[in-house]
Formats: sequence, C-alpha cells, structure tokens
Amino acid sequence: MGLSRGSATRQWQRGLAQLPHSRPESVLGNTATALGTILAFWLAFTAKPDASLIIIVTYVCLISAYLMWRYLRQERWARYAGVQAVLSDAHMELSQALFLAEAANPEVDERVRRSLESLAQAFTMVVGSACRVCIARTFLDDASVERSGGLDGLMVKVWMRSTKHPGKVDVPVRVVDNSDFAEVLKSSEPFVCNDLVARFRAGHYKNSNWPQEGRDPGPVNYRATIVWPVYLDTNKPGASSVSSAREVAYLCVDTLKVGAFKEPDVDMGRAFAWALYPVLRKIMDGSKDSVGNGQQGE
Repeated sequence: MGLSRGSATRQWQRGLAQLPHSRPESVLGNTATALGTILAFWLAFTAKPDASLIIIVTYVCLISAYLMWRYLRQERWARYAGVQAVLSDAHMELSQALFLAEAANPEVDERVRRSLESLAQAFTMVVGSACRVCIARTFLDDASVERSGGLDGLMVKVWMRSTKHPGKVDVPVRVVDNSDFAEVLKSSEPFVCNDLVARFRAGHYKNSNWPQEGRDPGPVNYRATIVWPVYLDTNKPGASSVSSAREVAYLCVDTLKVGAFKEPDVDMGRAFAWALYPVLRKIMDGSKDSVGNGQQGE
C-alpha cells in the first residue's frame, strides 16, 4: 500500500529526529549519565558533609557541560526534520514544472524559480544563515574554441536564481576561471568549500568575480558554497571533454556563514539536482534559446 504525502513526510521526520539517538556515542553518553548520577548521590550520602557539597556541585557542572555538548551536536540534526515540508514543496514545484515543460507552457520558468526559492529556504533553515540558490548552464564560445581549443572555450552563465534581482545582468564566464565549476566538471562530484576566502588566500581558489591578483578578495557576497552537477554522464569516455560538457548544468548554493555546510547538506542538494535534470532536459529540448539567453537569471 502506498504512503500519502503527509504520512511519508512524518516518517522522514521521525527517522531523522531519532537518528542522533541511535549513534553509539549517544548510547554511551546515556549510560554514563545514569551511572554518574547513581555514583554522585551515593558518594554524597556516604561522604562527610563538606565533601558532599563539593561532589554535588562538581557533578552538576559536569552533567550541565555534557548536556550542552549533546544539545549543540543534536540540534543541527533536528533541523533536517523541520525542513522536510519545505523540501516537499521544492520537489512539488519541480514536478509541476516538468508537466509545464512538456506542454511548452511559458510558466515553467517561474515554477523552477519557486522550487529554487523553497530549496534556498530549506538550506537557510538547516545552516542558520541566509542561503541563495541558482542554476548555471554551460555553452561553447565558438570563437574561443577556434583560438585555443579544449575547455578554454567552455563558458558558464547563471540561468535562474532563487531570488529576483531587477536590473541585474549575469554575464558569461569561463569555466576554467572558476575553481568550483572546473572541479565539478573534472570529477563529476560536488564541490564543497566552507571557507572560500581562506582557500582563495592560500592560492587554491579562482573566481571570475574576485580579483585575479593578490590574496585579498575584498567584500564578498558568500564565503561557503556547494556546487552540484545537474547531469554528467560519468560512464561515457571523456565525460569532461568539450563535446560532452555542452549540456552540463550546475546547481549552486552559497551563504556568508563560514563552516555552514555538513555532509547531509551535500546529499540533500544531490537529490534535488537529480530531480532537476529531467525538467532542464525538457526545457533545453523544447527551447534552447529560453535556457541560454539568461533572461530569468536577473
């Protein structure tokens, strides 16, 4: 028997909320707490009056420190239960976008943007800092290909953002001038960095919007990011070649908070990227110009 949407969401919430409690360190911590309580009160009642007070105070301080550590560790996990409804909205908007794309309905772009808006809200709830989400897509600069060949002619441009920016025009940039896009294309794996400024100052990060010289990027709009490939056929020989990279798209999330993202965040975005692919495929097949002109990226 199939599960309803609400029932499935509740099961996800219960499973995620219980996940931290099933860890070995949680079981060990609970056992140690119980034994410590028994031992502390036994010593308090059998020791001298002055020593009893010291034992009780010491125990209270230790148990308070443990509970605070436990709360900080598990509070992050509890957030994933709270975002399931928002993620459900994001995927629902994608499913509606797929139907609209199949019907060549012009409202498909707005549905995709709404799904990105919900995804950004989900990441914001999880990391505790405002997050932005966008989709970028590659295309070939024929002039550059003729001059240099290889991936130097591969360009990338933001197609859609989770938030509208009236008057903003996204310009194409070279993939090789941006470490995140280049590494995803090369490895077919998500690019994750929790401190881009530190990586830039170490000389291990390139960004077309940041200074090319020096080690000070100046004011930045984000310091942590994850970039997923929306689709890359890793089973195809030479998947990172120019010819196969024509149809690569990227799903990107970023925030100003250093150390914002954890491993479950990578999986959360990866699932969305896979769901996004058939929608983009339909849009690209139905109207190449709609995807490439960047009008919705403003």
